[in-house]
Parts: sequence; C-alpha cells; structure tokens
Amino acid sequence: MTQTLHAPAAATSARAASPWVLELHGYDPQTGHLATWHVSPILNEGEPSGMCTVERVAGDITHPAVWMQATKESSVVTQDEVFALVRTVATRH
Repeated sequence: MTQTLHAPAAATSARAASPWVLELHGYDPQTGHLATWHVSPILNEGEPSGMCTVERVAGDITHPAVWMQATKESSVVTQDEVFALVRTVATRH
C-alpha cells in the first residue's frame, strides 16, 4: 500500500479547491483486487466539515490523465471512516 498527499495545482473546480487530496493505493478490502482511492475533505465556507469525498477506481492508477478518464465510484464518508479505510488497506497484502 502506498499513500501520497497532494496539494492541488490550481483551483479550477470545487473539488480542486480542496486543501489536500490523499491518494491511496492497495488491495480493496471488499474485492481483494488492487484499487486506487482519492480522498479529499469537504469544505463548508472554506472550513473542513468533518466529511470527505472518497473516489475509488479499480486498479493501480498512478498517472493523472488515466485517473481523470477512469470510471470512479464516489461516496461521502466521515473522517473516522477514512481512517478505517486507510488502516484496512494498510494491513492487506
């Protein structure tokens, strides 16, 4: 499993305005297959709301252009759920 924290290059959309994006690579705990997740905070008037958007793609996606074109599953979760996801992916080999 690898984790990368990115600061967005430019604020061109609401999602790009996030102060950070966590990129998570590893085995999906539900399918057992490699997956990539992007986690970003949901802001409320510029402040963190305690909720995050999680986008998931099947496969190990490292190139930004491939990520942009990939079919994503999106969900809104609490920060505690993000921590649980990171712990679960970190312990799967």
